Amino acid sequence: MKRFIEGVERTPSTLFPARLDDYITEDNTVRVIDAFVDTRNLKVLGFGGTVPAATGRPPYHPAVLLKIYIDGYLNRIQSILACDQQGVIPLVPKPATSNRRALGLFDRRDFLYLAPSDAYLCPAGQRAPWRFRTLENGRVLAKYWSSACPSCAMKPMCTTGDYRRITRWEPEAVLERMQQRMDRRPELAMRRRCTVEHPFGTLKA
Repeated sequence: MKRFIEGVERTPSTLFPARLDDYITEDNTVRVIDAFVDTRNLKVLGFGGTVPAATGRPPYHPAVLLKIYIDGYLNRIQSILACDQQGVIPLVPKPATSNRRALGLFDRRDFLYLAPSDAYLCPAGQRAPWRFRTLENGRVLAKYWSSACPSCAMKPMCTTGDYRRITRWEPEAVLERMQQRMDRRPELAMRRRCTVEHPFGTLKA
């Protein structure tokens, strides 16, 4: 790929191990992603930048970025943060892992984060301020809840406990910005389904 930024090849020999490729198992999803993207005609699919400019700093090839996006989908938050830190704009919907809505309860999407005061506004209009910070499974999490929970008329739709506790991951603002970009440009979700979700569905099958 001329005039593109290129990473280190996995096949050339190194000291330990004999080849970088030796670290990657035959059934690793990296190989599936490589094979899928390398057989796509990205120009026909509408990807820009498939032909680099003759001058200026070399860009990343769109195929490389697409592989990162797919890997980010499979590995979720870890790769999303890596993209953001490297200046790559990730376009992946914010993960929704709770099944509260299916149980008829409010979920995290019903709580509005108020960044200036570091608090949440609940569906009942009550403020849930920051309470404490903790470390769980290597992640720094902040905990929030409202003192009004025990006497709230909407409590049966919110929690079965005494208080509805809200957990916020330390770099969650990255996920929120990403979701805002998706909300502003819904056509991106359609394009992502055509390019990224196909291999993900194939892998799940």
